[in-house]
Amino acid sequence: MRHDLTAMAAVRHALRNTMPEAVRTLDGVAAGAAADETVVALAQRFTRLTCVSLRDHPPDLARINLLTDEAIVAIANHCPQLARLDVWGCGELTDEAMIAVAHHCPQLMELTVQGCKKLTDEAIVTVASHCLQLARLDIQACKNLTDEAIVAVAHHCPQLTELRVGYCERLPHKAWAAIANHFPHLTSLDVGTCGVADNRRIIAIAKNCPQLAHLDVSHNQYLTDEAIIEVARNCRHLTQLNVVCVVQLTDLAVFAIVICCRRLTSLAVGGCPKLTDEATEIASSFFDW
Repeated sequence: MRHDLTAMAAVRHALRNTMPEAVRTLDGVAAGAAADETVVALAQRFTRLTCVSLRDHPPDLARINLLTDEAIVAIANHCPQLARLDVWGCGELTDEAMIAVAHHCPQLMELTVQGCKKLTDEAIVTVASHCLQLARLDIQACKNLTDEAIVAVAHHCPQLTELRVGYCERLPHKAWAAIANHFPHLTSLDVGTCGVADNRRIIAIAKNCPQLAHLDVSHNQYLTDEAIIEVARNCRHLTQLNVVCVVQLTDLAVFAIVICCRRLTSLAVGGCPKLTDEATEIASSFFDW
């Protein structure tokens, strides 16, 4: 506690000697018992913030989880020009925080709420309907989210270029149809460890999102060569592909990627037991493993 209070005093001293209109970015806050108080003080002082990241570097979940809605509501209330918000791993945040951001920060373009386990569809639906410039959304491991959240983003934010929904396990048919049919500008998609990402859904995404440069379909027991071959045929701009633990994958899929995706610089294939040494050797001549 004494350390946290000392850090808070140091922050306040620094605030008094900084021109508020010159500060646009807040990257990292010394979290702890005084975390909320620190963020509130920063938000009140630096009202022209456009980029806020409250994750630790490297992340320390034991500390940043102490941040609550109070901190994010203060940012929303005092920083209406906010364009980028990263609250990775702030597991105590609730819908109240994201709803405040939605109502007060209409210029928001990037939102990372990965690991914010208490958020529900209401939070993402409200953000989507108010922040129409949203281009990047990371909702990985937000396990309460369902189709409703993704459909709302698809309806209100068709210009989305990056979407990360890995470890979201409650996304049945409507969410996948929304991704495939409403995001023609998508360049990055992470659906790793989404158990319902079968061939039909990945093929539909590949055919309708030809600008994909980054694709993560890792840890999937249902995908086969059929899906990855269609990705190779349709997504010629791929630079990164993660198929780790796609256990049904065979050499045919690797060959298709090597032949079709000449821009690929990163190919992760660990945990694919059906791949032979031949496929590994051919792929390694193109990519760093």
